[in-house]
Amino acid sequence: MDQGAEFFAQQLRAVGREDDVDPAYMYAMSRAKFYPRPWNGEISKIEAQTRVAIWNTLVDKYILNEYDSRSRLEIEIEAKIGLDGGPLFKQCEAKGCTNVEGRDINKLKYCSGCKLVYYCSTACQGESWKEHKKECAAKTHRPQMSLSQWTIEQVAVTYSAALPEILNIARNRGN
Repeated sequence: MDQGAEFFAQQLRAVGREDDVDPAYMYAMSRAKFYPRPWNGEISKIEAQTRVAIWNTLVDKYILNEYDSRSRLEIEIEAKIGLDGGPLFKQCEAKGCTNVEGRDINKLKYCSGCKLVYYCSTACQGESWKEHKKECAAKTHRPQMSLSQWTIEQVAVTYSAALPEILNIARNRGN
């Protein structure tokens, strides 16, 4: 297992969140040399295409070689990534809607203003507009992440916030 992936696996176990990361996602993370997250233009389109191909090929290998009772589509929805670094199959972001692209609806539409929020229908977009309007104008909405990405990010944020204290304790033990 890659050292970075092993570190995240240890941190997830330490905080009791290992079950929140999809096993196919963890499989790919343990073999890839990068951690996929929404890239927000931080990498080139060619680099994004390369990473998507590597990651999604690893997910395909998981599907072929690992025992998992879920359907191929369910695994792909949870673990594959798109060119933006977020999930390949977006989920409708209207409150209470659980429609997922590729499973419940062929293609989601995104907000024409921010291009970051996805909806399955004009009805869902209309219901969400009152809440989304401020975020859209301010461009404060973050790109969509899978549950695995969100969980790993939360653990990383928690760990990085505690890092100065951990380093201080380590230094003091060395004295």
